[in-house]
Amino acid sequence: MKDRPRELNETKLAGLIDMESEFKGDLTFKGSFRIEGTFKGTINSDSLLVVGERGKVEADVKVGQLVINGEVRGTLQAS
Repeated sequence: MKDRPRELNETKLAGLIDMESEFKGDLTFKGSFRIEGTFKGTINSDSLLVVGERGKVEADVKVGQLVINGEVRGTLQAS
């Protein structure tokens, strides 16, 4: 049986850091997560992470899927 590619599904948004917010620390989540603000730390999830156009991330990132439209610095791993 052939594996089907996973779809990017932003309709089930589990969380959001908006453009007026800043977060420092460790982030884990299930479902998709969007960052439009500033994040520094580590991010771990088997799900989708979206960094929006205004998002700024400085982190070690290990996620299932990753979409980058903003600025990201650090170690990135998406499976």
